[in-house]
Amino acid sequence: MLLQNDPKDVSQNWNKDMHAIRTYSQHCADNIHMVAPQDFVKRHENLARTLQNDDDAFAYVMEPSATMLYFANIGWSRTERPFVIIYSLDDTSATGVAMTIVTPMFEATRAQEQLIKAKLPSDVPVEVVTWIEHESPYETILSVLESKQRRAGQSKTKVYVEATTRLFVAKGISDAIPASSSLATAVASQAIQQLRMVKTPVEVDLMRCAARVTHFAVQKVHPYVKPGLKESEVAAMMTEALAHGGLEETWVVALVDENAALPHGNPAHENVVQPGSLILIDTGGSFYGYQSDLTRTFFAAGDADHTIKTNQTLLDAWQSVKNAQQAVIDTMKKGNSCAQVDLTARHII
Repeated sequence: MLLQNDPKDVSQNWNKDMHAIRTYSQHCADNIHMVAPQDFVKRHENLARTLQNDDDAFAYVMEPSATMLYFANIGWSRTERPFVIIYSLDDTSATGVAMTIVTPMFEATRAQEQLIKAKLPSDVPVEVVTWIEHESPYETILSVLESKQRRAGQSKTKVYVEATTRLFVAKGISDAIPASSSLATAVASQAIQQLRMVKTPVEVDLMRCAARVTHFAVQKVHPYVKPGLKESEVAAMMTEALAHGGLEETWVVALVDENAALPHGNPAHENVVQPGSLILIDTGGSFYGYQSDLTRTFFAAGDADHTIKTNQTLLDAWQSVKNAQQAVIDTMKKGNSCAQVDLTARHII
């Protein structure tokens, strides 16, 4: 959003740049394959194979999360009322696992609507189980797990819980298991967690596209960051640019001068861009379900005579970080650990 006193030609240029972002985003999306319904079949088959190869586990429980979106294509907000999906080994299923949604009864219709929106193929069998307000959701979850354990075979007793599950939900499930039961819960194994960590070529393309659209949006906003703008106004421009790029759930941190030294911002006061100010924009969003996260630091334009009053210390610091960034890119290769990559930058800075 531009300031109201911007001249007409600036406003027209802004509109052209926003159109350019839309065009760039559409071109990027048109040249990649989106995640298709059959991809969820493959994900379920991989999950089934991983559970089958596990000596003890037969089920995987998850709250609304990126993991739920990955396996079920269902987005749901976490509330005080548990909503979970349980995947369990099932040799009658074409994919090797059955999918059970456990939802508050009053949310059952919404859950069914989300299932329709998910467009999961018929190879994915889904059951919806509800719990009533005056009953324990954990007793309902336990009942489902006991039923699924019998189907999977009594030799399997472990229930994996997705790693980001809230403590009160994980503990609620664990505490509901009676002492006489053979069932036990555990945080999902590394093998289970890596199913989502290791990306397919389609996912890599989507992540790359998300990053490119975000970067292009920052490039288009950059020339409009001029002396007199508040940090909030810079953030507003960036938010608008991301929206034109088709990104959802966007976020922006825009910081000026000394505020840029604060990790993730939240300064006590809002700075105004001055000639030669140091500008930091940390931003991103969701592009067809895949996140971007990008930070760029640059200097604002100078006075009318194009003079930029920036001290050498700041310039040297910027260049040091730039050098570290390039070294990190050169180090990010197969076989190198994340720690090695991190230390590469730290040693330079």
